[in-house]
Amino acid sequence: MNLQEFIYEADNFEYSAEAMDILKTTMECTLIEAHLESMEFCEDNTELVSMMESTYFGEAKNKDKDKKEGLMASLNSKRKSLWDKIVAILSRIKNAIVSFFKSIWEKIKKVGAWLKNLPSTRIKKFDEADANMVIKAYKNAIKKSKLPVAENYRDKVIRAIGSRTVVSGAHPIWQRLTKLVLEDPVLISVTAGSKLSHACSPKDLTDITKDMAGKLVKMKISKVISSNPESLFNSLNTNLTKKLEKNRAKGFYLVMDEDFDKVAGMVDRLLTDAMDAIKSIKLTPTRGAKGLNKRLDMERDKLNNSDSAAKNLAGMALSGLSVNKEGVGQAMEFLKNVQKVVAQTITISAMYVSYQNTFTSSMDAFLQNKVDNMPTDDDDQNE
Repeated sequence: MNLQEFIYEADNFEYSAEAMDILKTTMECTLIEAHLESMEFCEDNTELVSMMESTYFGEAKNKDKDKKEGLMASLNSKRKSLWDKIVAILSRIKNAIVSFFKSIWEKIKKVGAWLKNLPSTRIKKFDEADANMVIKAYKNAIKKSKLPVAENYRDKVIRAIGSRTVVSGAHPIWQRLTKLVLEDPVLISVTAGSKLSHACSPKDLTDITKDMAGKLVKMKISKVISSNPESLFNSLNTNLTKKLEKNRAKGFYLVMDEDFDKVAGMVDRLLTDAMDAIKSIKLTPTRGAKGLNKRLDMERDKLNNSDSAAKNLAGMALSGLSVNKEGVGQAMEFLKNVQKVVAQTITISAMYVSYQNTFTSSMDAFLQNKVDNMPTDDDDQNE
């Protein structure tokens, strides 16, 4: 799979066969878990169960040890396959991030080298027409790269170029203007609902990965992830949503000499830790039947004295189902969102490099023209 294919697939994960397969597996787990809980309930509440009609609890009332063990084995197998599928997705994400940011850093370094090797010749004349040429090159770089530069930031840069009043220094004005466009942090604007609504900076991407890996490793150590995955993914989704909402409200900065060189190595290490944590998860066959039974014990008198005992019992028996279903939804939502973040962050970073390269090419041509047509000392004396 090439990078463009990864971006397309990651950005549309929720519609993929892979997503449907995960959803199918999780629903199968939910069904088996519900069946097992029903069987455990019948075993632990024989007196209460015997009060009901013989058909009310269906086959769950039948104490079939072999069948129960078979269901537990099937559940463990399906749950393991579910985590294996998540690991496979994380592995694909890791490979894409690592390969992309390693390659992009090489391109960023070339721009940095170009800046350091700018000719030191002082252009004797840098007038309004020259400033307009630089503004044109700047606007063209934004347009060609499709980089969503924030309007207020773009206007600030254009004013600085047009006024030719960049902070004074040892270097000539045209060098300082070039550095302004390429070296200053670029404010990026993304909006909810746009094609880049999940884009963020490489630093943000690293923070998101760090948060995810940290929570997975912590859950691994506490050994509660298998019984409470919804808590993990709910927390991850909440943090991810807050990060994206902040970026949509205020924008985020792309900086040439920061983060790009660190992202590949850090994400590689963090996601490797995250996948190791998932692989070592100890699965449990059921999710909280004991807790359900405790609540039933507390409510037993009410239920026995109620005319709608069957209805209340059914509601309580199914209450655990919604917890697991919500956990599935949270996991799928997180996988969907984190892949969009990675795909769109790679896209925006590629746009940023294109923006830099387009501007440097225009400035190369502009500077060469200025140097070629610069009057010599003899020309000055003849005038």
